[in-house]
Amino acid sequence: MLLIEVYIPEGRPDAAELGSRLTAAALLNDAEVAADPGVIEFFESHTNVIVREGGVSRSVVTVVVGAWAKEMAAHLIERIGAIVPGAEVYVMGVPDGGYGFSARARTSMDLTDEINKAKRRSEADAEPGTFIDPTCGAKIPAEQAITLERDGVVYGFCCTHCRGHFAKARAS
Repeated sequence: MLLIEVYIPEGRPDAAELGSRLTAAALLNDAEVAADPGVIEFFESHTNVIVREGGVSRSVVTVVVGAWAKEMAAHLIERIGAIVPGAEVYVMGVPDGGYGFSARARTSMDLTDEINKAKRRSEADAEPGTFIDPTCGAKIPAEQAITLERDGVVYGFCCTHCRGHFAKARAS
């Protein structure tokens, strides 16, 4: 679900290893929010990294994500900047229904359903002061969570997209 295209100046010493450092685990996990291991595996299986050397005076990274460009942009730019210092980073979304795998176009709801199936954590796994996102299984500190109260229960989410999917799924 990530297409990462890296353009680097000719002769950059770490050119061969850049692709192996730009993984879903490296980009989606951080010190505060821990992505679900099953979701990381799902993202890894749908992530492609292309490294092109030459033709640019400084490093440029383009990341194409599903429908979550707005929610993920700042995080991805920070993480990629740590891996490819000094790079210009562009995060682009895909219109809903404009992403596909298994010979089928997928909507953001389809992808969120796939992520939900891949997750291994449940809300019962939350430690004190944390939430487990019920949509994607991410572990989030309570003070950083985006919350939603439903039937007297407070749920914590990693992003507005996960909260929206949760609310929409329970409205039907």
